Amino acid sequence: MTIALPTYARAIMASASDTPKPLVDRVEMDRGPAQQRLNGPRVLFNSAIELLFESQNDVNSFIDWYVTTLGVVGWFTMKHPRTGATITARFPMGTLGDIVPIIGGYGMSSVTTAIEYYP
Repeated sequence: MTIALPTYARAIMASASDTPKPLVDRVEMDRGPAQQRLNGPRVLFNSAIELLFESQNDVNSFIDWYVTTLGVVGWFTMKHPRTGATITARFPMGTLGDIVPIIGGYGMSSVTTAIEYYP
């Protein structure tokens, strides 16, 4: 079953970060430079994103989706805010940031968080 980021959670880049995290094994040597090798063919990327919500109902629905549908640590599909490509992502450690009102009473709000994904 594919889980998609809800359409009411509009994702934008929170900063200019889209950081590759290659899986590298590194062994320090007694002499000379450390030995390194790539551990797998894929590179995991980390991105800071901001999710925008247009109503308090959208925030409540998102929290329900995050806990119940996603199970906090699940993978989901979304359009990457920078490239527009569909990616499969997750929230590292299942962590979201603070949900912050932009307009009083959460009439509009946002959450700054991070995702990790394989391109």
